[in-house]
Amino acid sequence: MPSTIISTDFIIKLETGEKIHVVELDPERIIEINNEKVKNLMKNILSRCTKMPRYVIETAKLGGTREFEKLMNTPPVGCLLKIDKPVCAEINSCLMANKQKCTTKFLNMKSKNYLGKFPICWEYEIEKTEDNAYYEARNLASFIVLSWKENKLVVIVE
Repeated sequence: MPSTIISTDFIIKLETGEKIHVVELDPERIIEINNEKVKNLMKNILSRCTKMPRYVIETAKLGGTREFEKLMNTPPVGCLLKIDKPVCAEINSCLMANKQKCTTKFLNMKSKNYLGKFPICWEYEIEKTEDNAYYEARNLASFIVLSWKENKLVVIVE
């Protein structure tokens, strides 16, 4: 079964004054990120995450955000819109499923952050495998997508 995802949440204040909520995923604490089968099953999700060296993240926490800003990837709302499988994997079996709302493209356009309005039970559709890679990938992908839903920039430490 999948392990618990240990992440670090913090806020970076950019030189422009904008505050960015960050979720840091460290491969030293999250072994699934290093598993080639898991990475292959959820490559579309991982490709949307920002990747940067630890020193850049630590420098940004102390106020030096120039390199952090250069390495920042697509904002969370853009990541939600570009997911290859935006509809919940459980759309056909869930009793509460709503085909219009159970998709990452269902956004709150009235909010200044365009927070995702899809339900927190949303699951990423992943090809079934015989081993734990399926469960690990599904768990990690859902965690990342729900972080984007909360308008958090997901950063993977390199």
